Amino acid sequence: MKYILSEEDDVIQFGKYLDALAKYRDQLPDEVAQFAEDESRFCLQGGGTLHDAWIETITVREKRAAGDDASSCEIELVLLGPLHDRRIQLRYLGVKAYTVDGRGENGFQAFHGDIHTHEVRLSDDGLVVHEIVGVDEFRIQVECRTFTVMDEMLGDDLLQ
Repeated sequence: MKYILSEEDDVIQFGKYLDALAKYRDQLPDEVAQFAEDESRFCLQGGGTLHDAWIETITVREKRAAGDDASSCEIELVLLGPLHDRRIQLRYLGVKAYTVDGRGENGFQAFHGDIHTHEVRLSDDGLVVHEIVGVDEFRIQVECRTFTVMDEMLGDDLLQ
């Protein structure tokens, strides 16, 4: 995390993040920029926030090179929202690099535990970076061309 977490005490610094985001917002794809500045995706309460969400699935899809086409990679991350009323699907396109680091320290309700916070920034190459950190020190970082976000509301009979 470069902007949203204080290195001294692990406190979320949303104002500092928004100040930094204002400097590079126009370089982000529109949908990514809207997500990056949407307070409801960062707040400590609410159904659409990533804070306290759980990882359900992480899927890496690779398209092998064929002919003149280069190989490509996309990642789909599906989260169970913090109120368990929705799934939040993040689809990363044109992935250049990614890391997933999890240790299962919590293990009680969810292997990775709750998401603590996340931030969107630019890489040195001008690509989108989305970094997610968990309460139990798991970390997901994706460097990509763009990403999309979709909420899928769960019916009462599907709530887990």
